[in-house]
Amino acid sequence: MTYTSPLRYPGGKSALANYIKLLVQENDLLDGVYVEPFAGGAGVALSLLFNEYMSRIVINDLNSSIHAFWYSVLNHTQELCELIEETNVTVAEWQNQKNGPRKRKCQFA
Repeated sequence: MTYTSPLRYPGGKSALANYIKLLVQENDLLDGVYVEPFAGGAGVALSLLFNEYMSRIVINDLNSSIHAFWYSVLNHTQELCELIEETNVTVAEWQNQKNGPRKRKCQFA
């Protein structure tokens, strides 16, 4: 399977992409707008857009972290790329990020 999304999202809908492409073709919906209210990794939406089944996608997510990620991808692309490039990829940094600001704050209380 080819991954279109930068996120590997548990329970993602990417496996449905070919089925949804078929539905789009069979129902004469090519070149339309695909709206995904629970985007997650947005694998289906991105696949439809990159393979030119849709001319536009609209994605959203209830999870504020996922929403913030996609907002940053679209509206703060350069800053996001710089942050990724400057981040040390170590187990210690992974643990630090995994704990998140809320847990880190509790560690010092």
